[in-house]
Amino acid sequence: MPRLDGGALAAGGAFLIKPNCILITGASGSIGGALAREYAAPGVTLLLHGRNQALLNTLAMECEQRGAHARAFAFDVRDTARLQAWARQISAEMPLDLVIANAGMNIDIGAQGQGERWEDVQALLDTNVRAVLALVDAV
Repeated sequence: MPRLDGGALAAGGAFLIKPNCILITGASGSIGGALAREYAAPGVTLLLHGRNQALLNTLAMECEQRGAHARAFAFDVRDTARLQAWARQISAEMPLDLVIANAGMNIDIGAQGQGERWEDVQALLDTNVRAVLALVDAV
């Protein structure tokens, strides 16, 4: 997407204003980390969520080296009560310009094609569906 003056982005003829406060779930993973690095810039606050505190701390330092202010939060989004309380607290402290509900997981049918265990299917739905809906509801 081509960048324009003032930090705006052009998307199919529409102008998108560059967000200043961004919450990213799943930031300790590959996609979430790449998004955080892309958005990291002076004047940007990044609220980085994931399950791995060490990776989040490293990512926050990388983003701060690019001029952003970064805060790291580690917990499992499947704890939707905690997720919603956290999201409400964060959004009360500062207006969120962009929320990227990126936390997710994948499962497979196993090496012998035996199929997914029900517990794994539940974890997938709790992470990829329920947690996203809970986050959106909270902000």
